[in-house]
Amino acid sequence: MTERPLSRKRRAAAAPPERSERPGPGELRDPLIRQELRRAAVWIGMVVVALLIWELSQPLLLIGGAIVFAAMLDGGVRLLGRVLPIARAWRLLITTLIVVAFLAWVVWLASTQLADQAATLKDVILGQINHLMHVAHHYGYRINEAQATEISKQVLSSADRLTSAVGSAVGAITSITMIVVLGMFLAAEPRLYERGLAWMLPLESREEFYGTMSAMGHTLRRLMAGRLLGMGIEGIGTWGLLSIAGVPMAALLG
Repeated sequence: MTERPLSRKRRAAAAPPERSERPGPGELRDPLIRQELRRAAVWIGMVVVALLIWELSQPLLLIGGAIVFAAMLDGGVRLLGRVLPIARAWRLLITTLIVVAFLAWVVWLASTQLADQAATLKDVILGQINHLMHVAHHYGYRINEAQATEISKQVLSSADRLTSAVGSAVGAITSITMIVVLGMFLAAEPRLYERGLAWMLPLESREEFYGTMSAMGHTLRRLMAGRLLGMGIEGIGTWGLLSIAGVPMAALLG
């Protein structure tokens, strides 16, 4: 007697159950693993950026100073453009020469007057020590020459440290020179560097980036113009009042 073929339901019930295979916990195909890797990459990137900022703090400060100086140069170029209808390159050259001449004058004034004042300071200190010794002898205090020499050495060593500190401050001229050079390049071709930054952004975000940069430049130019005007008035006023009072280094202090 022939067997009847099994019906569809019976065949489905008699077949072994299918196994639903999923990616293992160590495979990158797992969405959970991918999500955790993205989170870890974000945290690692933040740590790396923080370390780079820490290590490159000095160059970043120089770049920031160069951007501010470039905004000042750009403001001067735009201001000259209202009275001198010449090319932008010539206006930038005139503005840069004015700034460089001012900085050179400040450096020359500081180097000459500070050296004279350092020598005068030593003479004044020695004179005051001798005067104090005479006063002490007048009131019955006995100070031998060895003690006076030791006091003079201590005071003069402090003056020498002051002079070395001033010398290290003058050594900042190198940083100022780098800021001036970088600022000149930025002011000469601002669109070039702006476009280079925009290339790191998606196409749909570049128009907003250009608008933001334009607004930031406009605000920075106005801010620096106000600061320069206030500093100029304060400097000239301080120079004049100190000169009237007979204070040394009035121009440098102003």
